Amino acid sequence: MTTVETATSAEAAPVAAPAEGALKSVKKYLELSVKDIITKAGDNVRSGELPDIEGLAASIAAEGVIEPIIVTASETAGKFTVIAGHRRLTAVRSLGLTTIPALVIDADADRRLKLALVENIQREDMSPLDKAKGIAKLLKNTKLEQKEIAQALGVAPGFVSQYLALLDLPQGALDDLRDGKLSFTQARTLCRLLPDVKAIEDLLFEASDLTVSALDAKVSHLVAAAHKVAAEAAEEAEEESDAKPKKKKVKAAPSEKEIAYYTDADFHPLKKEDIRDLMIGYKRKEVNADTEKKREEYRLILKGITLAADLRLK
Repeated sequence: MTTVETATSAEAAPVAAPAEGALKSVKKYLELSVKDIITKAGDNVRSGELPDIEGLAASIAAEGVIEPIIVTASETAGKFTVIAGHRRLTAVRSLGLTTIPALVIDADADRRLKLALVENIQREDMSPLDKAKGIAKLLKNTKLEQKEIAQALGVAPGFVSQYLALLDLPQGALDDLRDGKLSFTQARTLCRLLPDVKAIEDLLFEASDLTVSALDAKVSHLVAAAHKVAAEAAEEAEEESDAKPKKKKVKAAPSEKEIAYYTDADFHPLKKEDIRDLMIGYKRKEVNADTEKKREEYRLILKGITLAADLRLK
């Protein structure tokens, strides 16, 4: 087994935890008793049982545990909970080994989940569907955003959105993806047809037998056809709207009370100087207005004053 500093579980507990994001700087690992390490149901993001434990166990028997697992102190004194390394721990137990190299860290729930899922998602042998579920679990159960998850995984931001899109595929496509009948690239191509679930289901029976380029061409044809149908439907709806007779707006008539206000009003004509000052004041307000709506209001007031002035001049 890999040479590491050996210590009992009791000695491991007080070890100072590394700072956030400082895992790479830690060079001192501990050899923990497997009896003192707890695994929680649901921590692993893979579908079903952990795969290929026999192959991993054979590798560990020959070379030892190359990469220590990551654990954190459990609520039970002297016990530890696995954060990352479920497969390695299972393989070590299957070999009957009593200890395993581990890094003990102090982490809150968010960081434990982040570390566990990121480690699982980064594995090359993880299925696309399980990767998608792992990313969705990170988004749901942590405060991380898609961009931060991409950074944690060391991938482009598009990686995250592409995998999340897989979860919107119909169940038949998800089953084919899980069973290996559809590759990630084929499934990603089918996502271009979303939200048209029926189109995806109709294409499933032949999708797995098509090359990536052939499937892409067929999907591109379906997408173009769907856009054409949508455009024609929108054009027809617009033509129908134009053909319908327009309803004449009923003009509201002022009430007798409103008319009486102007009939009985006692007007006092303004002098030319007063009108000029009033118009200059509103022009300044128009120029300095902070919104187009206010400027339009001042323009209308100026127009009204101009009309009123012309009437008085007559």
